[in-house]
Amino acid sequence: MPNRFMRLILVLLAAFTVTSRPALAQRPAPIEPMHVHHVHLNSVNPSAAAAYYPKAFPVSATKTTFNGYEAVKTGNVYLLFTKVNTPPQTELTGPQTSVWHFGWNTPDSVHYAVEAERRAYADRNTYLGDPAFVKNPLDRLLSKDYAAEIRAHIQPDKATASKEVGPGVAPHEKAETTHYSIIDQEGNAATVTYSLNGIFGAAVMPPGTGVLLNDVMDDFTIKPGASNLYGLVQGEANAIAPGKTPLSSMAPTLVSKDGRVMLALGSPGGSRIITIVLETALNMIDYDMQPQEAVDAPRIHHQWLPDEVFVEPFALSADTAKLLQGMGYKLTTQTPWGAAEVVAEPVSGPATAGLATSGNDSTFGGNMRQGFVYGATDDRRPAGLAAGE
Repeated sequence: MPNRFMRLILVLLAAFTVTSRPALAQRPAPIEPMHVHHVHLNSVNPSAAAAYYPKAFPVSATKTTFNGYEAVKTGNVYLLFTKVNTPPQTELTGPQTSVWHFGWNTPDSVHYAVEAERRAYADRNTYLGDPAFVKNPLDRLLSKDYAAEIRAHIQPDKATASKEVGPGVAPHEKAETTHYSIIDQEGNAATVTYSLNGIFGAAVMPPGTGVLLNDVMDDFTIKPGASNLYGLVQGEANAIAPGKTPLSSMAPTLVSKDGRVMLALGSPGGSRIITIVLETALNMIDYDMQPQEAVDAPRIHHQWLPDEVFVEPFALSADTAKLLQGMGYKLTTQTPWGAAEVVAEPVSGPATAGLATSGNDSTFGGNMRQGFVYGATDDRRPAGLAAGE
């Protein structure tokens, strides 16, 4: 198993997300912080972010690379993308091939994806918290040696019971979140996730403002080791404390290649945001889907606890589901979740690259064309919109 698959999800989950702060990427001119109400603590422009939040938030501009692409660290982005470092090495895949090259949602690709997610979420929920209060062991979580250690414990034909992975500290978040992504004509990109947390937030509106207050305090640990209404429990690292910021799954993400942003994306969805962003990005990068295809593709999700694989309708064939159940997985089909919002630019290659033509009007198919910016909105939540000027 190459390191690339496991490292890519560990990177996404390892970064600590702070509510309501977007990630920024600049090309070619920097974006002034005065134009943005919130600057993410992991902004690509650390000096600007540090000036904007001079006391409260540490700033680091960490990045990860995979398949020739570079992901900007935005919240959980590194642990998410580290996931693509866990496929086994075989005669067919070789040492550098992502598990996704087993094929889209085949038994092998789902198996190794779920096992990576299981372990990444366990680490996230056990070890991570506000870096001002908790020492996050990122060096270990993101190391190739740790990825190799994890791979050694994944059996190729059997699901691992979550109770064998860790003590049981799963996330506790609600799904009422908003996301938008932007790329302008100069290549500047912003991807922003912000949240009221629960529906209508705290259900409190300061008189005369028209603004609802959030209830993100709910993201803190209620009681370490105790389950909530949804069967989710959290750990001591995310316990509430004065001045502390709660752990969040928000994962606004920028992906670039050859120094140019080619993908800005994110989604609402509570603890499922991480896998929504992962699957959408890799649908494009590994499976050559176009933006709308990547957003529309059915999803799967595993978050360590509860020990179930959640599946959207049509995500798995009947044969694949039967094989996974035979390996010990509990599959639970649910109504669709999340709402990925994507803005993308083609990186390189001729406009005619891709599948052979069927004779249909190529205006309505084929790869993205150079010189154009493409948007995709997720009709799982019908209020979204992809628009350009």
